[in-house]
Amino acid sequence: MRRFMMGLAIGTMISISGCELATSFDGYSAARDAQPSLDAGRDAGVSDAGRDSALDVGVVDAFVVDAFVVDTGPRADTGVDSCVVNVVTTCAHRCGSVVDSVCGVSVNCGDLCVLPETCGGGAGPTYCGCVADPMSATCSGRCGPVTNNCGTRVDCGNPCVAPQSCGGGGTVSVCGCTVVGDACAGTACGTAVNNCGGTEQCDSCSGSRRCDRRCDLCLSPTESCP
Repeated sequence: MRRFMMGLAIGTMISISGCELATSFDGYSAARDAQPSLDAGRDAGVSDAGRDSALDVGVVDAFVVDAFVVDTGPRADTGVDSCVVNVVTTCAHRCGSVVDSVCGVSVNCGDLCVLPETCGGGAGPTYCGCVADPMSATCSGRCGPVTNNCGTRVDCGNPCVAPQSCGGGGTVSVCGCTVVGDACAGTACGTAVNNCGGTEQCDSCSGSRRCDRRCDLCLSPTESCP
């Protein structure tokens, strides 16, 4: 009888202990499944298919749903998709403030224009360029090929009238004539016309004779024009 009662007591303790163990483990599992977890949204709404069955002593949580999953939101941008401006390409043959066609940002390309060109001076607001003066201004008093205000060679033609020629007076791109020879050769006194259409006063009277301009004659000191 005593042996039977001890056996019954031990059996009862084992049974009770077994029940408490299962209850304790189930409670632990239920409590743990009910807690929010940092799931990052990867298994929201997916059943917990026995993830902690080892603690439930064979009981599978087949109907436990992660109903309180906390989503951490979008992950931080790692910069893989960041836009990089190629300044060399953007500023090629450009000046001033240029908007990059790829990233859409403004880039300061500086001012590398060489005079007479200026930034925005004729080829657009962000290009080096020069606005040429009108031909009438460039060719005023000029002839032949000349360089305008932008450093470009233009042809002003030949407006010179003979005996003048373009550059004939010794100045390039200007109408002129150079006197050749002695216009007074053969004319002792008076006025002679040179090869350029100009007049020269001649006075090559010999001895004491002088050239009287009133009659263009060489006269002695005592003579007068007829």
